[in-house]
Amino acid sequence: MSDDSRLSRDERPSPAHFEPPPWAEYQQLRQAVTDYMDHDPADPEWADIWRALAAIMSAHQRERFVQTFDLENPADKACIGRLIADADSCPHTSDTQDQELPHSPPCAENATLWVDDTGPAVYSIHVIPDSMGRLQSGTPAQDSWHSIHEFATEWGLRESILPTSWYDVGSAVQVVYMAGEWPEWPVYRPWQVWIGATQGQGNSESDQTARDE
Repeated sequence: MSDDSRLSRDERPSPAHFEPPPWAEYQQLRQAVTDYMDHDPADPEWADIWRALAAIMSAHQRERFVQTFDLENPADKACIGRLIADADSCPHTSDTQDQELPHSPPCAENATLWVDDTGPAVYSIHVIPDSMGRLQSGTPAQDSWHSIHEFATEWGLRESILPTSWYDVGSAVQVVYMAGEWPEWPVYRPWQVWIGATQGQGNSESDQTARDE
């Protein structure tokens, strides 16, 4: 443990720049990034290195998400009512619509219902954090972090926030609702995501140890 840990928060120095060991592949990537930032693309919008990196990493992050949660494919419609009721189809499209079940949560930006080999498994949305904090005092808790948590609690779901969104890498975060158990550490560990959870999840000794590592 560093001696800095014994200092008060105000006394600690600013974090140092992190530089990983200089292995060959890292040096090649670093040079490629430098070359990209120094060039002038035909489309000026792609001069933003973060946009380029997001495009490269998006498919990788999506596949990692699918593998982590052991998913098969997206459902035809992003209906969270299917997840709540473990239904085979959206209950809002038949002649006998279930008016009790919600079709979507309060915030449903870029939503997807994912299924696995047993049925509906994960409902995910991708949101820009800044857009979630623009509520004025006294306004309804729609499209807010509070509404996400309250919705999960009301309908008996678990929710968590993944800091890396494959939909918009670097700008959005991915909010995940589940009715079942979370993937086990260390399968879940690569995401390092346990920012919020309901139903008592994320409070066990093993979860706390994983977060502290």
